[in-house]
Amino acid sequence: MQVQGLEIHASACAGNQTLIVAGEVDMATSPSLEDAVGRACSGYPAKLVLDLTRVTFIDSTGLNAILSARALCVRRTLGFEVVIATPQVKRVFEICGLRSAPFLTLVDASAAAAAAARVIAIDAYRLHREGRSPSRSARAESRRPSRPALATTSQPPSGPRSPSRGPLTQAF
Repeated sequence: MQVQGLEIHASACAGNQTLIVAGEVDMATSPSLEDAVGRACSGYPAKLVLDLTRVTFIDSTGLNAILSARALCVRRTLGFEVVIATPQVKRVFEICGLRSAPFLTLVDASAAAAAAARVIAIDAYRLHREGRSPSRSARAESRRPSRPALATTSQPPSGPRSPSRGPLTQAF
């Protein structure tokens, strides 16, 4: 899933679901993160891991999305872990008093890069075994419509636009 300023890559391994998040998690992009978390938890994995090692900026709405993800996992009795590496994101968690939260894992940037490379390599190998190439899969994802096609009319839709139908809610 890719939204302007945010990219989310999902990976499943050993019963766990990992969402690798890159870019900025802010007021404009946090609804996309919440949607991705909801989809990731729908299959009831043993644990949800939010890999924020490539997040460059996070604000209070992004932090709220993470805490909402934790609440969802608690309600569904799923494990939950957040992995952060960048100093900017570490600082936000520290200011909010969450640096010592039991679900938070702090790693250094080089370890985070190595872990992300392993996940990407595992996904590429899985796609290869299924007879699909990673590049074809990425192109297919980019062509997937973000919402169901509506019947075309000459009249524009009436009424206020629902926030859940905005350009930020895309399929992943």
